[in-house]
Amino acid sequence: MVQQHQYNEADKIKKLADRLEAKERQRSQQGHTTAVSRKQDKLKLQHQAELQALRARIATKRTRHEKQRVEDGRRLVQRNRNLLVVLVGKQNAEATAAFNGIRRELERIVAGAAAAAVAHAAGDGEEVEAEGEEGKEGGRNRDRNPMRREEEGGGGGGGGGGRAAAAEKAKGSWS
Repeated sequence: MVQQHQYNEADKIKKLADRLEAKERQRSQQGHTTAVSRKQDKLKLQHQAELQALRARIATKRTRHEKQRVEDGRRLVQRNRNLLVVLVGKQNAEATAAFNGIRRELERIVAGAAAAAVAHAAGDGEEVEAEGEEGKEGGRNRDRNPMRREEEGGGGGGGGGGRAAAAEKAKGSWS
């Protein structure tokens, strides 16, 4: 048209083309903006869903961990109770054994003292005292002391021989 010298007409067409191009560019830009906005919204929703899933997994694991911790604590408490029962049982057994040992020793001492008292009452305190030692130490003192062996008639055998002699002396002094 410019060649035909229709400048007004060419200017109108150019303005019309510019408006159409601007509208098209605007439409394209709006479409692009809308598409980008949709993609952003879609990504936001996806991220929120993933975040919710992660939070749910974390909550589940936390709950499981807390239950496991409670169960472990319960097991430890039960284990400690069991150990306490075992230790108390051992302590009671040891205390009973010690008590029984002390009781036997006291009974032996009391029996020896009672025999000494009976013999002393019979009038032979020195012999009975030696007998009490003999009962306590199994006749070892009598064997080691040569003076006592001579007094008792020279026999060095520990044990029952000394008691029989003391008993006969006690009988003889009463008859």
